[in-house]
Amino acid sequence: MQKMLTDIWSATKKTVVYITHNVSEAVYLGDKVVVLKAHPGSVKKIININLPRYRDPLSADFVGIQREILDALGH
Repeated sequence: MQKMLTDIWSATKKTVVYITHNVSEAVYLGDKVVVLKAHPGSVKKIININLPRYRDPLSADFVGIQREILDALGH
């Protein structure tokens, strides 16, 4: 599904809002990740993802962004 969504985006260049609880998926698919606070529902942090497509989930940059998101989530 991730590859299919990436292919559709590559072909259309349309804006996609994708909601997930999977941090790796967010880094793989997103150009920007918005971390939300639970109460009240508000923006806690916005993380820009400046990685080339197609992304390597094992690269140091990919893992570093995952860590930044997990830190923002309090993990």
